[in-house]
Amino acid sequence: MREEEILERLRKAGCEALGDDKMKQAKLGDRLVDDLGLDSISMLYLAMAIENEFAGIDFENSELSSMKTVKDVVTYIKKKAA
Repeated sequence: MREEEILERLRKAGCEALGDDKMKQAKLGDRLVDDLGLDSISMLYLAMAIENEFAGIDFENSELSSMKTVKDVVTYIKKKAA
């Protein structure tokens, strides 16, 4: 799966999960907390949305908390989807 495809699906899943447009224009370099304004609850909702959007992706709490940027999330999905 290509990085661009993952990013588009991540944006879509994030918008639906968070109920706003925080993820709509997300770029790979965006920081989840500082740039997109996600808090710990938002991160959990995002993780659940990703698990629903991408078959075979399951997050552990420690993995989720170590992700700082959109690129980190995309890389994780790409690795797990391979």
